[in-house]
Amino acid sequence: MKNDRSFHLVALAGLLTAGFSAGRLVPAATHPSDPLELARELSRAYHSLAEGVGPAVVQIKTYSTSGRRRALQEGSGVVVRDDGVLVTNSHVVKGADELEVIFTDGRRLEAQLLGSDPDTDLAVLRVEAEGLVHAPLDTTAGAKVGEIVLAMGNPLGLGHTVTAGIVSGLGRNDLNIAFYEDFIQTDAAVNPGNSGGPLINLEGQVIGINTAMGLASNGDDGIAFAIPSYMAARVVEDMLRFGHVRRGFLGISNYTPWASARMLEIARSRGYRGQSAVVVSQVEPNTPAAAAGIRDDDIILEIHGMRITDQKSLRTAIADTPPGEPTEVRIWRAGKELRLSVTMQLRK
Repeated sequence: MKNDRSFHLVALAGLLTAGFSAGRLVPAATHPSDPLELARELSRAYHSLAEGVGPAVVQIKTYSTSGRRRALQEGSGVVVRDDGVLVTNSHVVKGADELEVIFTDGRRLEAQLLGSDPDTDLAVLRVEAEGLVHAPLDTTAGAKVGEIVLAMGNPLGLGHTVTAGIVSGLGRNDLNIAFYEDFIQTDAAVNPGNSGGPLINLEGQVIGINTAMGLASNGDDGIAFAIPSYMAARVVEDMLRFGHVRRGFLGISNYTPWASARMLEIARSRGYRGQSAVVVSQVEPNTPAAAAGIRDDDIILEIHGMRITDQKSLRTAIADTPPGEPTEVRIWRAGKELRLSVTMQLRK
């Protein structure tokens, strides 16, 4: 049993290639060789991470003031800028007249709702305070399948809580959680009240905003989903600059899945071997698609560097492409792959 224990400790410690030092990773060469000490270092890494990022994670309470003031619901949030800007889920603040933010040091501050975007299930708040610990949204690292992550928040109203897991999958959509879906899937424990809290990696980077957990009644207990930071950062930037989210408009309609299947059969007989099932049924006149030269029966492969596989990914890619800026659309047409330059219009 002792040998088995040592093996598991080594395997666990091997998941880390470095330990924490002042919030940054140190070279793996500094690791001790003793398996138990390696496990202790892993534990210290978790502790250092929770201690460093934890003060940026807040509890959010919402109230209705119509008639007698009453509490509505609780959730989580994370301070993403040093000027008091917070991110949470849209469903956390839905219907609220007052917002109260509770910090780990016990401070309670009233928050202003800067904007809510139900299409991504994100909301942006601000509190009037100085010197706040914040955890910026990381849009460069990206989540990686298999990497260790921590979920922070306020599950079940218990207060500041940290759970650990791994990134189980990327690009999850068609979940009927939001209109635009590109979720990170994780097995880190997420419960009611975790919504709006951060999903962080071992570098201390916020790679996602927790938004939903699986339901045991659906057979998906132990599964949770987070909105990737690139989507959250876009919502924050637009809310601060414009007061709303600006999204792209392309100007195409696509076949229903049944009709697309028939069109794909024809395309595959002509050499198409891709994964996209999005076939253009109509290009609207006087739109970015028409100006770029997109035609009926084109298969959309990629927009703005985002791979297209289905209607959900098409919708998300179009919305995430900044209006007014030229971008590349990759298509398959009549046996050839083409790259077209398109400038999205502002979606109204």
